[in-house]
Amino acid sequence: MYCRLLFLCMTGMTLVAWAWGQGTGNGPAGSPAPGSNVSENRARLTAKVEVHGVGTVRLPAEGVRVLCTLQLRMPTLKEVTAEDERRASRLEQGWRELKLGDMKIRLLEHQFHTVRMPDPNQPALDLQDLPVVGYAVVRVYQVEITQLPAEQLAEAATRAQKVALQHGAILGAWTLSNPFGQMVAAPGHIPAGSESAGPVAYFRRDTEEAYQQALKKAKENALKKVRALYGDPAPSRITLQEVNGALPDAIPEGTTPVSPVRVDGSSGPVTRLSSAVPEVEVVAVVRVVCEF
Repeated sequence: MYCRLLFLCMTGMTLVAWAWGQGTGNGPAGSPAPGSNVSENRARLTAKVEVHGVGTVRLPAEGVRVLCTLQLRMPTLKEVTAEDERRASRLEQGWRELKLGDMKIRLLEHQFHTVRMPDPNQPALDLQDLPVVGYAVVRVYQVEITQLPAEQLAEAATRAQKVALQHGAILGAWTLSNPFGQMVAAPGHIPAGSESAGPVAYFRRDTEEAYQQALKKAKENALKKVRALYGDPAPSRITLQEVNGALPDAIPEGTTPVSPVRVDGSSGPVTRLSSAVPEVEVVAVVRVVCEF
């Protein structure tokens, strides 16, 4: 009886020791712990690489837009109204006499302002109580020229600007900053479709096909970055997303240093415009996430 009990106790202790070794991963010498391959595979599968790719397509411009501002200040409203009409008529006639391709003259803004004299001795005085010293009028024009070869657009813009200067206009879009008659540049004043607040901007009306090409280039450039960062293994999953607006650190070298402007609102091409050369750059930016 005593021997049987001793045998059962030894058998039980052997089973407990074996089970403990299995639970702590103490298997045969040189063998990996159970579950170690699963952990390594899981880590490998959840590795991610995120990059941005930029694609650019350059196209010859189809037209050019020139912005200029006529501004005038005179003592009475009657005088300023009459002189404004006379100067505007002469300016518009001067542009038409150039006979440059298909020219469209648009009056973007026409405003009359009452000019008052500030009183340094009474800085808290209400604006309506300040004396009126004159009246000002501001006209912002956009001259659009198309139906010319791209290489002739720069000269056409220059000629349109010379006519504006000859008739007393100032280049670019301007407005009165306050009731005291001070003029400031007005980039936010340009309506949709002008695509630039500068005095000269080249444009193309249809950039969708070019944008699709730029998207393709952006994807290719992004995947090249992934291979450079992670090597040759093929990713198990690729996620692509368009980015609204070009990234400041992703603009290719040698491009025109001007701000990107969204053409169609929430998505689509970003067009960078230059007043130095008659071309348009259509830019696409994509965000790519690769999982390995």
